[in-house]
Amino acid sequence: MSPATRALFLNVHEAIPSRGDLGHHYQAIADAREIILTAVYTKHGQVIETMYNDLLELSKKKQNKPQIDGLMERPLLYVLYSVLAIGGKLDRLENDLQQLLTSTAMSDRYFALRSILELKTVAVEKKKQIQNDIKEEWSSHPIGCEQYIQCIANCDCNETTTYIRELVNEDFFNMNLAGHARTVARGWSANRKRCLMTDAGLELTKELFHQIGQINQMSAYSFLSSFGDLRKFEDSVQQKLVETLEEMKSNLDPDKQQSLTNQLIILLKKTA
Repeated sequence: MSPATRALFLNVHEAIPSRGDLGHHYQAIADAREIILTAVYTKHGQVIETMYNDLLELSKKKQNKPQIDGLMERPLLYVLYSVLAIGGKLDRLENDLQQLLTSTAMSDRYFALRSILELKTVAVEKKKQIQNDIKEEWSSHPIGCEQYIQCIANCDCNETTTYIRELVNEDFFNMNLAGHARTVARGWSANRKRCLMTDAGLELTKELFHQIGQINQMSAYSFLSSFGDLRKFEDSVQQKLVETLEEMKSNLDPDKQQSLTNQLIILLKKTA
């Protein structure tokens, strides 16, 4: 059994070498993932496509079955999709995603909506129509509403900042609900290559931190966690992020948002 397999099944933490000192190179890590998936597709593309087709057909047969049916197969289908998407099978995959949008498995529909919104080959107008149709359906139910919020908050594309700004201004979105605010905060702040490393992303990070922090300080804590690698960056990047933190602190009321203010003071002291 290989070390990676042992780690997967036996939870042997040290079995897979890690480079914590490189973890702050968010965009480089994303680029490396794309290069690896491209190499996998080049070497095993035909096998992967065959497996993908088989799982897609299997998913059709499991419609209207209990959610536990297909619990193991669905994540594998999504991974195989990722490889094929890197390999350039986008036109075909768009049709497959449209099919998954009608699935009785919510995880299929969630994956399909997010993937469609991230696809560069889908026209903006078509994306908007699909998004509006799904939004109208899902937002009518509390569970579906939170799934929609999570989906939008976890999108990873150039339009994500627009998607999220539109989301928090929707009538169904309630910043006073911890489930809504925390989901947006966690989803966006986890995407560090965008929420910290792009100008548009930093602006949205400041906006959301202020909007959420004014209402529920605990829900805004994940934004502070996203700055966890602050001292690893080169001086110019670190200085820009420090200025962002200073601005975030200046927009808080130290009496009303005492907890967030104190955490920002601690975070900034570490860079002094």
